[in-house]
Amino acid sequence: MADERKKALVGELELQRPRISEGLESLKRELHPVHQLKKSVRKHPGRWATGSAGAAFLTMRLLRSKKIISNARSKKRGILLKTGKLIFNLARPTLTAFVIKQAQEYAETKIGHHPDNSMLGGPPQK
Repeated sequence: MADERKKALVGELELQRPRISEGLESLKRELHPVHQLKKSVRKHPGRWATGSAGAAFLTMRLLRSKKIISNARSKKRGILLKTGKLIFNLARPTLTAFVIKQAQEYAETKIGHHPDNSMLGGPPQK
């Protein structure tokens, strides 16, 4: 009797193995970051386009190089303007890091509220 039950259980396990294997492969595909990114871009193309355009604009504004213009006569500038420019140039790396951090936090709060976005810790997408 125990031998028959054991054979029945082994047979049942043999039938379940392919389903478990398929489920595992499906889960691996679903949780792959590239798959999630593609799915998110397809689902919210406007948000991604707006975000990428905004990020590109901010990056260009913050990291652009200064134009060098050769001018025979030098402009007279006040001490206040020169000091302000010096302070801004010294603070630029810190400001850049701050703006990038704020942008990341803003994106996480805005995108994080969607429970269907498993890339940011939500439940897995279907």
